[in-house]
Amino acid sequence: FDYLYSDMGASDLARFSYTYDDGAADPSLSRFSVAHDMADVVPLTKQALQLNPGTKVMGSPWSVPPWMKDNNDYKLGWVESQFYPALAQYFVRYVQAYAAQGIPISFVTVNNEPTCCASYPSTMWNGSGLQVFTKNNLLPALQGAGLSTKALALDWNWDQYNAYGAPTVNDAAVRNHPNFGGIAWHGYGGNVSQQT
Repeated sequence: FDYLYSDMGASDLARFSYTYDDGAADPSLSRFSVAHDMADVVPLTKQALQLNPGTKVMGSPWSVPPWMKDNNDYKLGWVESQFYPALAQYFVRYVQAYAAQGIPISFVTVNNEPTCCASYPSTMWNGSGLQVFTKNNLLPALQGAGLSTKALALDWNWDQYNAYGAPTVNDAAVRNHPNFGGIAWHGYGGNVSQQT
């Protein structure tokens, strides 16, 4: 299979910063919308799937909605634990919205390169936060919505595994959950042998 990495909102290559629920705090996600993606992202993803129907799509945010973070900004900022349930539903809504467009989301990660970087949309996480959110919020939300989408740990480099991936992967309750799918690796730092 081929894999397509789809940004959930703005990435380091986006023309401007956005998420699917911008503005004041909105824990019920009443404003949630993927309308921005309808111009380019959705049509191009559909085209890729037509060219290769075996392609698996993985979604990942660079920044969660700023109102979920302690700095209310697209750049950096820690996700406040009070918003973990809303963030889990944010993932569910994303998967459902893309499915409604004919794009199945096979995998999600909690965050692209957690803590990196200050110059573009990003979000601060530590290993324990990633583990707690994945175990207590994200996996139950995916399962509760009847979704087959799998959550992947890490989404960063080989040399970041111990700090950001291991706490999640080492949790047997996570590993044994039907919506856990493994580890997403980047190859910018460290040694590929870490993947063993």
